[in-house]
Amino acid sequence: MADSNTLSVGTRVLLDGRYFGTVRFNGPVSKDDPQVWLGIEWDDQTRGKHSGRFKDGQMLFHTSVPNAGTFMKPTERLQTGRSFLKALKDKYIDQELIESSNPASSGSGLSENSLEADHHERMRAVALRLSRLDRLRHIGLDSSKVNGAGDSTEVNSLNGLLSSAETLNLSSNLLWDLNDVSMILEKLPRLKTLLLSFNRFERIPAKLPGFHHIRTLYLDSTSLTWQQAAHVATQIDGLVDLHLSRCRIEYLGTLNFISPGPFFALTALTLDENFLKDWQELTMTLKMMPRLEALSLRKNQLKVTSLLPDSVAFKSIRHLNLRSNLLQSEVELDYLQDHFPLLTHLWIMENPLCNALDENHSRRLIIAHFPTLATLESSEISASERTKAELYYFSKLKEEISTSRNEKLKDRYHELLKKFGTEQVAHSITKPHTLKAQMLKLKMIWPDEKIERQIIEVLPSMTVQSLRTYLTNIIKRSTSAEVSRSLIKNFKVHVLNQYDGTSCELDFSDGQKDLAWYGVFDGDTLKVESLLAP
Repeated sequence: MADSNTLSVGTRVLLDGRYFGTVRFNGPVSKDDPQVWLGIEWDDQTRGKHSGRFKDGQMLFHTSVPNAGTFMKPTERLQTGRSFLKALKDKYIDQELIESSNPASSGSGLSENSLEADHHERMRAVALRLSRLDRLRHIGLDSSKVNGAGDSTEVNSLNGLLSSAETLNLSSNLLWDLNDVSMILEKLPRLKTLLLSFNRFERIPAKLPGFHHIRTLYLDSTSLTWQQAAHVATQIDGLVDLHLSRCRIEYLGTLNFISPGPFFALTALTLDENFLKDWQELTMTLKMMPRLEALSLRKNQLKVTSLLPDSVAFKSIRHLNLRSNLLQSEVELDYLQDHFPLLTHLWIMENPLCNALDENHSRRLIIAHFPTLATLESSEISASERTKAELYYFSKLKEEISTSRNEKLKDRYHELLKKFGTEQVAHSITKPHTLKAQMLKLKMIWPDEKIERQIIEVLPSMTVQSLRTYLTNIIKRSTSAEVSRSLIKNFKVHVLNQYDGTSCELDFSDGQKDLAWYGVFDGDTLKVESLLAP
């Protein structure tokens, strides 16, 4: 049982081995009752009942999250954890197994005893290998009830013990003082990646010398403010990857640091599942990150606003995740392209703008807005798909351009007009919605001149497997039996785009993809080639 005298305010506790909390109050709740009560703020706020008020009495403590607190008496169900060294040895050193010998021969059969001995030796070999702590490169002590560095003797015992460690996972523990973490890190000279997620740090000292060599830092679900995280970053000379998801961050605010600042080397920043709302505040913060390449803002409350006249676009950012925010209008896509003109990878679905359109429509619209995109929602954008998307957008702009005052729209329209060369090309994708009108007329190039079918008509929804069957039947009817047999088994099909001259091969191994997926549209050419040497 955790002694109530050791459960000072700020101490991290674990209830029933499952529920993490922080002691916010320790003592009697009234002058008439000597009973000691603990006021605990739970990491899982759904376990809370109030914000620190005892029944109908006075407010005895305050929770950082409303209604995340409860009162309870000291109990054996509460644990306060163990030191880093103790957790390390408990996991990686099985002294009993290492010092044990082979099982003694018993009355069981020789074969059975031999198998048991072999198994014991294998397990002992694994235990011996793991016990060489100086060779460990990845140390996993997540969910290990670590509460700190331990006393000075334990800290000194770490000298040279973990000399090869490059990754340390201390997530989901009972850590509360970053100074303890710093003391541990000072003993790990080669460490590059540190995971501290799902801890709650009550104490953040001004200096953290052990952090200086870290390159990748995970602080997810730590409830650190942006200012606190920035302070930690000032202790790291070359931080390149920072994770701060689910920290309830609402504001980034203004940070005053002497140039180059704590984020000069940062190339990746993750701020998923926070409460960010202010786009302009975000862009001011991004100015401190001149080398940033990847930015993830999934599940926030952001709307994109225009690029201010004195602002500079973020040309270094190539990867952007804005899924599940509050983007509502198409003009926000224009603003987004202004802010990030060289994006190559974008995640943007599950915004009101996309939810209001069908998936194909929204995908075409987004691709057309970002000329440099290589993937959208992790799906590669083929040259044919881009052409079709831009033609679709071109036809849309043609209808709007005469009444629009948006100079950016006009510029984009003239870009596409220059690319495709004529205003008439857009008519090929603005057909009526009747089934007949949606048929694609495709020109054919065959490997055998006896095949006379020069044009076929198919629907965009035809799968490539169905197309293969269709072409096979044409070959059967148009060639000799000998030519037919060899060609049917060995041919491939390329789609030749009529506007930009690009081509792509249809992948028959994934036969359920349709022609629309490949960006095939009316007037394209299908070139059938034999795989057999001439």
